[in-house]
Amino acid sequence: MPRKRMCRKMAGLPEVKGFRPFDREPFRLPPVIITLDQFEAIRLADYEKLNQEEAAVKMGISRPTFTRLYEEARNRLAEALIEGKSFIIEGGEVSFSSVSFRCSDCKHSFQTSKEEAETTTACPKCKSTQIVSMNDFFLKGCQCRKNWY
Repeated sequence: MPRKRMCRKMAGLPEVKGFRPFDREPFRLPPVIITLDQFEAIRLADYEKLNQEEAAVKMGISRPTFTRLYEEARNRLAEALIEGKSFIIEGGEVSFSSVSFRCSDCKHSFQTSKEEAETTTACPKCKSTQIVSMNDFFLKGCQCRKNWY
């Protein structure tokens, strides 16, 4: 029996939930799902230009695990690009050092520590109480939510 997957560390959330081709009907083909940990692997290796060993340390995983995540993420991105599919970033076994919120009224995004998240009730910019946890928004289906707040 395989051992339980550990949550992978993420520095923060993506700016967007996904992308779709602009010249296709949005729901013609099923979207490709890219998990948050796969997104983080792409971000660290391709955007931050870290080598795989450094990126694995940042995510709190082994280098071979990082390599598998990274390859799977690139395969899924290639599938979306080549086949003209949209892709959605969600799910995965991840943990955050902070909790991200977004105000539904003024669209301001802000972060708090895990401890402060329990008592955060209003947007610091406009004072609206219409705030949404972006961690919930991206973590659809994650089984390790207890580790991040």
